[in-house]
Amino acid sequence: FAADLEAGNGDAAPGPKRGTIVALVLLTATAPALANASLLFNSVGFTQLSKVLTTPAIATIERARGHGAPLDGPRLVCLVLIHIGVYIASVADVTLNRTGTLVALANVVVTAR
Repeated sequence: FAADLEAGNGDAAPGPKRGTIVALVLLTATAPALANASLLFNSVGFTQLSKVLTTPAIATIERARGHGAPLDGPRLVCLVLIHIGVYIASVADVTLNRTGTLVALANVVVTAR
């Protein structure tokens, strides 16, 4: 866009559609509310575990869209070690219920979008 302006060409490449921007704004505004609701319905340990799941969810979504590269060995090992560490640190505080699990899942999906 800046190169077009410098060249005197006012025709820039079209940006994202309005619907895409509105959806992104709504998802971004919903993420903190879902994180707080997850903490309300779940134990702190389960909330932490669900937050850590956001990174693999992002990698999966990017890979499914064809944007992300496959995870190589060192990155996969790092993800597994992080999950094991969070699990060990919060294993005594993990309790599950249906509503809390659904809210946590929605939070992971919305945050990873």
